[in-house]
Amino acid sequence: MSNLSPKLRRLDEKLGKLDALLLSELDGLLAGVIVSPDFIPPSEWLPCIWDGGPHTSGPVFKNDADIQETINLVMYHYNQIIADLEKGRYVPIFDGFEDDDDFIMWERWACGFMTAIRLRPKSWQTYVHSRDEDISTAAAILMTLGNIADEGDNIENPALAHLDDEAPDLIPSAVLALHGARMKSQENPFAKPQQAHASKVGRNEPCPCGSGKKYKKCCGLN
Repeated sequence: MSNLSPKLRRLDEKLGKLDALLLSELDGLLAGVIVSPDFIPPSEWLPCIWDGGPHTSGPVFKNDADIQETINLVMYHYNQIIADLEKGRYVPIFDGFEDDDDFIMWERWACGFMTAIRLRPKSWQTYVHSRDEDISTAAAILMTLGNIADEGDNIENPALAHLDDEAPDLIPSAVLALHGARMKSQENPFAKPQQAHASKVGRNEPCPCGSGKKYKKCCGLN
């Protein structure tokens, strides 16, 4: 991740301090949300970024400015992905060693993508059972990679062993294929992903950390 823009480096730093998703996982989550068959509002997927499970208390922000900057950076990346997809390109953020370009850890990206799928599992069957072979294949590839990454084990099935090496090339083309399918959809009024803008979090609004509490009684207390 040596070619990150200043804003993405800042976002990476923010995520690390919050003990949230890694930048690669966030990139996968956002890509999955954007190409989802159904529109998923930020209020649903933002909590996924810092939801560490039932034994965590959520993110701890320093103050209002801290939470606002973090959300602004997340939405900036969300909008950048949409802009890139509309131009027919997508460059996923993978982990790896900066001194070894041949070692790419795609698994964390895939875990993030699977998080997005779980927000609308039934809707994703639209892609899986699509009559368009390119779409069904793209969905199958991404879901298979996500399941492999979730298991956290080496790929022992000989029929899937090739995916480990091919994943970095398969992922961007599969995401682009699903974006194309979403753009062609006429049934959903939200079919075309809309760029979003982060507004200032009101003190009486639900906290973006996903706790269910009002912001002033949650992260706004810090």
